[in-house]
Formats: sequence, structure tokens, C-alpha cells
Amino acid sequence: MIRVKHPRLFSLLVFWIIPGICMAQVVNIEERRIHTDTTGLSGDAGAAFMATKNTQEFMALSSDAHLQYKKKRSLFLVLGELNFIKGASDKFLNDGFGHVRYNYKVNSVVRWELFDQIQYNKIRNVNLRWLSGTGPRFKLYEGKSMRFYLGTLVMYEYEEIYKQALPNRDYRMSAYLSWTVQINKVLSHRATTYYQPRLDNFNDYRWSGQYSLLIKISKNLSFKTDYTFIYDEYPPIGIPKLFYTLKEGIAYLF
Repeated sequence: MIRVKHPRLFSLLVFWIIPGICMAQVVNIEERRIHTDTTGLSGDAGAAFMATKNTQEFMALSSDAHLQYKKKRSLFLVLGELNFIKGASDKFLNDGFGHVRYNYKVNSVVRWELFDQIQYNKIRNVNLRWLSGTGPRFKLYEGKSMRFYLGTLVMYEYEEIYKQALPNRDYRMSAYLSWTVQINKVLSHRATTYYQPRLDNFNDYRWSGQYSLLIKISKNLSFKTDYTFIYDEYPPIGIPKLFYTLKEGIAYLF
């Protein structure tokens, strides 16, 4: 048990210290890919728990896992994440997701992808969101120290919103630009920006992105700083259009 004298300060520190916590849940698949020519299994995982009780009681839980399996032209990705913070009477944060993706290498430039994703995000009043999509991914440039990719997928979205009688059923484009830059042996930068308009109404769109800076501590351990944002032109009633967060933590790769 961790005891603190200033509960308000503690609640702020929880958002900054615990890896994986993010007020705007941006599911950035590009950031989770492990670029390797080696076949077999790889991935990463992390978890954190914190609790305190004095004049107020807080509990925080964060966990995530990523598995990647590569064989010849095929690549399989499985992702999961859970974030939860609770005060004495209120839930400050409660979100999670699961994601499965298959990537097939057509040639040296083009990959074809299929994916399914299920998630919830209580802060954004999303009780359930299910996505299923497919489309090409293009390698724009690959050098010794940097890579650039472009994806143009089409996806079906089923979304249940809190206090909304009927669910949303839409088809959206999911276009993204992703890049990785190895600045030196210790420092690297990763970034992805998504644009997701409805196919029948391009005025209904979302912008989102994640931008990371990693400082290598050891072979498998890195210190990581993330900035993420999501902008929704037509968010659920009572939810702001823009969410963003800055977080820092430790990443373990294996």
C-alpha cells in the first residue's frame, strides 16, 4: 500500500506515471508493429497497479499486451489493453480494447491487411465499438534509419453510445501515414496520423495520431514519451471534439 499526504497530487501523478493510461483511446496499430525479418514470435507486455487510502481512496490499474507472429509472407498481430482508475465514488478512467490483424505480403511494396477490433471507452460514452476492415498498405520508403508507410483501408463501424437509443452503423475510410526514424543508437522516433471520414458523408470525420520518442536504456528496455490526440467532428452528446494526452513510461520489448 502506498500512502500520500496530498490525494489531489496523487491523482495527477497516476495519469503521468502509469504506462498505458490515456484519456483519449487511440488504438495506434502502426506504433505496435515490430519491424523484423526474423520469423517466429515476438512482442511486449506491461502492467501497473497502484492503491492508496487516507482522506480519499484511489485505485489504478493499467495493462497491455502485444503478440506478433511472422511466417514467410504472413504476419499476425494480437493486441490488448485495459486502463482503469477509480476514486472513492467516481470512476475517472475506464477503457479497453482487443485487436486482431492479418498482414499478407503481396510484393516488396504492397501488403494487404484484414482486421477486427472491439473496444469500449466510458469517458467518451462509448459502451461498445466494433470495427472490421481491409485494404492495402504501401511501403513509401525504407532506408537504414527511417521507414515511411501509407495505408488506405475501408472499415465497417458498429458503435453503441451511452444514452443513445440506436447504435451507429457506418462505413469509413481509414487512411494513415506512419513513419519511424532511428535518430542514433539510443534515440528513436515513431509517429502515425489517421484520417477516418464516413464514406457517405466526408464532413463526419476523425483525426487522430500518436507521436513517440524512445530512449534506449538496455537491449530490451526503453524510456518512452507519448503524445496522442483524437479529434471527432461529431462526437457523442456532451463529449468534447478534442481529447489529448502526454504520458511517460517504460517499454519492455522481447
